[in-house]
Amino acid sequence: MLRFDGQLDGRRLRQVAPLPQPVKEVEAQVSPQGFLDDLPVTPTRACSANLHRPKNVLIDGERSTRLCHSSIIASRCDTWALNRPWQQRTRRITSPLVQWDGEDPAHRARHRDRLLRDYARRELGVFTPFYRRHLKELGVDPRRVRSLADLSRVRVVTPDDLLAEPEEFLAHPSLTDLTKSGEPRLALSLSLAKLTRRLDGVNRGVVEPRYKPIAWLRSGDVPLGYTDADLDLLAEAGSRVLSLAGLDRSDVLVGLTGGGADLAHWQLVLGARRAGITALHLGPEAALQAVVEARPTVLAGAPDALLRALTAIDEVPSLRAVLVVGADPGPGERDALARAAGAVATEPPAVVASWAPPGARAQWGECPDGDGYHTFPDLEILEVGRGGAIHPGGAGEVLWSALGWRGTVAFRLDTGVRAEVIDDRCNACGRRGPRVVTGSRAGLEALSVIEDHDGVAEFLVEFGMRDGAAELVVFLSPKRGADAVEIVEDLDGELAATQYVVLPRKDLDRRLAKAGSRVVDRR
Repeated sequence: MLRFDGQLDGRRLRQVAPLPQPVKEVEAQVSPQGFLDDLPVTPTRACSANLHRPKNVLIDGERSTRLCHSSIIASRCDTWALNRPWQQRTRRITSPLVQWDGEDPAHRARHRDRLLRDYARRELGVFTPFYRRHLKELGVDPRRVRSLADLSRVRVVTPDDLLAEPEEFLAHPSLTDLTKSGEPRLALSLSLAKLTRRLDGVNRGVVEPRYKPIAWLRSGDVPLGYTDADLDLLAEAGSRVLSLAGLDRSDVLVGLTGGGADLAHWQLVLGARRAGITALHLGPEAALQAVVEARPTVLAGAPDALLRALTAIDEVPSLRAVLVVGADPGPGERDALARAAGAVATEPPAVVASWAPPGARAQWGECPDGDGYHTFPDLEILEVGRGGAIHPGGAGEVLWSALGWRGTVAFRLDTGVRAEVIDDRCNACGRRGPRVVTGSRAGLEALSVIEDHDGVAEFLVEFGMRDGAAELVVFLSPKRGADAVEIVEDLDGELAATQYVVLPRKDLDRRLAKAGSRVVDRR
């Protein structure tokens, strides 16, 4: 063990152990980008996993943690000093358990239940006032929660509940709560700090970064509180979204998002920073000359801001991707953005989106040519409400539950979004994990299937609801000489629509003029 004291720019650093080899390998990968990379490094005892170990820099008790791979599921583990834990002010360190986008569902479910056990006995069952009372009314002991099935009776909440009483859904533990129900090392540190009258230090350095909301962001109309630890998770989610879209450290991103307290904007900002992507956030009313001079490879923003910029710009040869942020664009919007982007770029750029329903703590991401939004099973639990019951997947009302988030805690939140949750391997990118297919993406797939059929002259796709179940109605007009029965049989093998309606071309044209799009969602 090496020990020495050094002085650097007025800051004292102490090395207590030599660097293990895995850390040196990570350090070599990230060193060209970090301004702290030439400073002495003080490792402390980390979690048990040893794959892709983060790089740790300790300066005056403050830790800088970087992960060299964004596709790593992170456990909520913490690092503590080997002596005087009440004086330790290191931030949360993440350690990989499994890949968030590559494990089979059974293996992932076991890890989800493992994370849920800790989450239920602390943030959910003790620290959050609403769920503390609710679980007590149900007779559910948070300490005995072993899997998601043990929380099956927890009531469904709505965004209106979060709007009406946001403080009731805020994880705000007292000193007694942390001592009795907190993580064992945290409880020990608090007890020692209380005996030595150093509570103020451990509160500022350990408790506040985890549980004090330092940012309030809006997801739709829902206000959500984010702690310092939550912002780390938001940055990780944003980095994953950019990775899904095919971005890397060589890209230049120009953001046209609105800023303010918008969740989508801050996830983009923090995600680009975490991923090491050069970003210039100009806002939705950015001067077009500034956009062109930045020579972006990626444009990100709301659909209207992107379309305004792309239609007004003459040429952006470097553009290779368009990222729609904070919205679930319909097929018409995607087509318009693809045409506008293709007109200014050398090669047709990919059009992908980042979106999640109101109340979700992080936006989901799409991969190019994918069939839905990739979600993050280490940060959330997705269920589906259908027929008065709750199901792990399928089509229905999407129910969202937090996993690992502090700040605002919502469990089984009815998002009001009807979609399909599927859990298999993505045909486009090969990732495995839950994906959410919304009506707009389903409409896009129907659009592609019908357009490819040689016998269809014109068509209209309508999504609707009947007796609580989703239905898909396809209106079509066959080409001259084509057999309508054969067309319906061919389409039904791929679409499985509820109803097919064959109309004369004039009648179908009138319907299209009234609808304004080939895909209409009436749900």
